[in-house]
Amino acid sequence: MRPPCQAWWPLLVALLLSACSREREPQPLRHTGIKIVPAGTKLARAPGAKGTIIDMPTREVRVVLVRPDGAAARAGFHAGDVIRAVAGEEVGNEEEVERLLHGNDAGKVMVEVRRDNLLETLALVGGADPGWLLLSGDTFKGFLLTRLRAHRTRRRVVSGQPFPLLHLPGFLGPDLNSRRWRGRPAAVLFFTTFSEPCYILLQALRRSCQQAGKQGRQVVCAAVDTLELFTAVKQTREFQAELEKIRIEFWPRAPLGVDLFMRAESLLGVDKAPVLFLLDEGGRVSSRLDAGELSVQRLQQAFQQLLATSGDRQGGEP
Repeated sequence: MRPPCQAWWPLLVALLLSACSREREPQPLRHTGIKIVPAGTKLARAPGAKGTIIDMPTREVRVVLVRPDGAAARAGFHAGDVIRAVAGEEVGNEEEVERLLHGNDAGKVMVEVRRDNLLETLALVGGADPGWLLLSGDTFKGFLLTRLRAHRTRRRVVSGQPFPLLHLPGFLGPDLNSRRWRGRPAAVLFFTTFSEPCYILLQALRRSCQQAGKQGRQVVCAAVDTLELFTAVKQTREFQAELEKIRIEFWPRAPLGVDLFMRAESLLGVDKAPVLFLLDEGGRVSSRLDAGELSVQRLQQAFQQLLATSGDRQGGEP
């Protein structure tokens, strides 16, 4: 008969090995909202914290946004339309759509779309800018992987540092390009839709910019919608409608950029909205106010300080 210690040690080793080999419960990755689960696991049954499942078929090409003043809007395209074919050829990514549109610059190009459960055929002028934002399932999933790799190496631009080049499509009006701001002070508010605090700050910044213009001060004022890719995929039509509302009610004239792929997150460290950047004439950040410290009063004070340190009195820009 074995001594007691010899009888129990194999069982103890087996229990320890079992504990070490047990799979870790998938957890959301901080700052990304993404959770990794083992291949083949049904997302709805995956262990760990639950959230909204957002997915797109890999070969789906969706119209995410339509500029109200663009050719696509005039042709009858709507946010949420799924592009199935262009010029008679099936498409599965944005590049295929662009290639077929720009390869037929002699006249109209017929585009087949699925809208809800209906199929429609619409015409676009080949070679012209449709004025839309497209997103394929392949690009969406690729972005998620890129974001997972990059979330630990984001930059955080603070006061005294140069503001990086930011070039984004505009929702209505020209593209937003920070290179054009050089030589003038600038105020840039990064916001999200469906956010009452962001809307209040948009209105406050608009009033400050208008007042500066009346005083003969030339200040660039811009707003950028960011951190919205998941909203754009999950609520495509509502996202379009909300941006149209913002453009009419809160931000009717100044540049309005759409940062669909969250460039502000990787370039500036904007991982929560609202965030306000105030830039001097040389393109350096004179002040950064993040969510939690940004209020109407703080915005107004920082804006007045920007004007006080600027020597530009050559005419206003609302």
